[in-house]
Amino acid sequence: MGISIAKEGDRSWLPLESSTVEILEGRYRIVARSSRPNTLLEIKVTQQDLDEMPPVRRIQKRSAKTNPQGLVVIMPFTRLQPGDWELRCTGDLMDDMLGKGWVQRCSCRCCLSNSILAGRRTNFLR
Repeated sequence: MGISIAKEGDRSWLPLESSTVEILEGRYRIVARSSRPNTLLEIKVTQQDLDEMPPVRRIQKRSAKTNPQGLVVIMPFTRLQPGDWELRCTGDLMDDMLGKGWVQRCSCRCCLSNSILAGRRTNFLR
């Protein structure tokens, strides 16, 4: 399974090939492509806001099904706030029980646009 991201207004999708990527805050949509068409999966999105004290962790879980081409929307266009984000897709409980369990995970650090000026340009998606 591969996870890709597109910033609102951009026509191109960028694969999140690295396990950890830094992006600039903004509105993004995220999809996953799988070799498992019409398959149920669990999606977990975790955001940790590092600006709040103490840091606050928000978690959203849901079930989804890949389409006949193996695509599934992880997040529709959503404003990604600064902080650490983790995207996790797993097979459903039946896959685990049948010994066919799988996990795909990607982490993103969302930074304010002015963070580039501070010299934090490592693996940025613009």
